[in-house]
Amino acid sequence: MPAPLAQHGFLEPLWREHVAPRANLSPEAAFEPAPEGITSEVHFVTVQEGEFVLRFYPPDSSARLAGYRSAHRVFSGLGFRVPSEVARGEIPEGAWFLEERVLGTSLRALAGDRSALRAAALTLARLHSNENIRYGDVGGLGGRRLSLRWSHRFRERWGKIERLFPELNAIASEVEAWFLDWADAFAPRRYQLLHGDYHPGNLMLSKEGEIAFLDLRSPRYGFGLMEAVEAAHHFTGEQPADWEPFLAPYLSARDPETRSLHDHFATALHAVFHLRHADRFADLAVGLRGTLEDRRRWERNALDSWLRFCDLAGVVAPRIEGNPESAFPSRGSGNGSSGPAP
Repeated sequence: MPAPLAQHGFLEPLWREHVAPRANLSPEAAFEPAPEGITSEVHFVTVQEGEFVLRFYPPDSSARLAGYRSAHRVFSGLGFRVPSEVARGEIPEGAWFLEERVLGTSLRALAGDRSALRAAALTLARLHSNENIRYGDVGGLGGRRLSLRWSHRFRERWGKIERLFPELNAIASEVEAWFLDWADAFAPRRYQLLHGDYHPGNLMLSKEGEIAFLDLRSPRYGFGLMEAVEAAHHFTGEQPADWEPFLAPYLSARDPETRSLHDHFATALHAVFHLRHADRFADLAVGLRGTLEDRRRWERNALDSWLRFCDLAGVVAPRIEGNPESAFPSRGSGNGSSGPAP
């Protein structure tokens, strides 16, 4: 994680000497840190002219800034609400990016609000209506079989799970065979434009009633249904019984081919979602990010996702000692239960 600017007394000089003059704003400002990812630092800034968001990228994060700006251009060009760019610049310590602060209510504060869930679902469906016959970065050459690419990376991803849970080595071949069967069968004719991180903390219901995107990744085409399944987890919780307020309006706004694909592959997509999250959480659990308690929680999350994959895929696995903990608890909008069988 980048070193906090405020911790080194660098935030105020950065604003006063570089950002404010470039943006023609007051040098006197109040700052509030905002939670953000691992490659940029974000601060809310209040000056007499209004409220803004200042992003700072260390030198090794130039690709993330380029992706952020690319997503700005693509999403705004398609009519989606994104914060407008105010100014940007570079200094020896890194690059900065100033944008407007969208005012409204975070979707995180609207958990369980069915009208907000519907608005978020319809916005995602509208985003996914932008399709391409190739997957990959917008403007790139891309490829035609994303599921095949995923199958080629299976051993790399599985290795992260085995590193945390070595006892699973005995069933590696069985899990791989299941995954390859899915990858061979799941071959959509078109790929959808993805947000890349569609969860309540990255969305705002603006004062104008629009869903605004607050954090952006490099715009890519990929599996829209997989992003919808992940979003349903973030917005409503783990259990499919909880997903209806989000997934039903999403599917109703998509085309018949998408609905048919979902009907056929719903359980398998849910299983793949958890297999991929088992590897993500396992990688975090054995890494250096976060605190010791964070890593212990990620280990519990990895175990939970692994057990859920087994339930959904019908895989019988060696017993792993531990206490599973879902990373996607119910948000009170449905009737689902909370956990997998131990």
